[in-house]
Amino acid sequence: MSSRSWPQARAAAVECVVLAVACLVTYWLATHLLSRVQSVGRDDDLLGGMWAVLATIFVLRDSFGKSVAAAVSRMAATSVSFVLCLIYLAFLPFHAWALAVLVGLSALTVMLLGRPGDAVTAGITTAVIMVVAAVSPQHAWEQPILRLADTVIGVGVGALAAWTGLQVKRLLPKAKTDLPERSMVPAVQPPLSGSWLGRQLRDPLVPAEPHGVNEATGDGRPVAGVHYGACATSAVRTRGIQGCRGRSSRACGPGSRPLPTPC
Repeated sequence: MSSRSWPQARAAAVECVVLAVACLVTYWLATHLLSRVQSVGRDDDLLGGMWAVLATIFVLRDSFGKSVAAAVSRMAATSVSFVLCLIYLAFLPFHAWALAVLVGLSALTVMLLGRPGDAVTAGITTAVIMVVAAVSPQHAWEQPILRLADTVIGVGVGALAAWTGLQVKRLLPKAKTDLPERSMVPAVQPPLSGSWLGRQLRDPLVPAEPHGVNEATGDGRPVAGVHYGACATSAVRTRGIQGCRGRSSRACGPGSRPLPTPC
């Protein structure tokens, strides 16, 4: 394993340990503490512990922000399922058609509330509540309340575990980053860097070279007496790098007149 993989392995180990401890705490709270407040049987208590642990696993993510978003998503879906199932089970017993209708209504409700991503979670929660109500028909109306309590425990422990894991990872030593290798891409020469005009722009005090355009022939052969020194460089700068009268330096060609030197 390379040196760069060790920090990632430590962070992954911390996340897994935090997840395991959070699941243990959640299961104990749901099966022991909550059962002392309300219990319809040992089997239902175990089911509640499983449901709470699932909520903790669902919420605990690799960052605290994602964990908070998952907690909100879980509570929104469970709340919708809780309301629909409680209304139905308070008056009617379990039926297969009721299961199908309530699952569809749960998904539709969260979509209409602007949370289409929670439709799957709402449907799963509704299905679990209805099936458990069929297993314990004498306590059917209590199942939505108990599953809501299990979810609250799991979500709360999961969010707290996410924050704890973040604090623990901050205490870990930071990985040393290697210096980037020297770039092998050759340096790009700026425009006019190797030309006479580029040298004059960099250092106006460099002695001028005789250069101009022969008006008679229109070529670039040297013309006696025409110099582009520091004054010409200044004029070029003030005129927006105009090397020829009426044209830019790039457009200089036959027939163009050189910029007169006032020196």
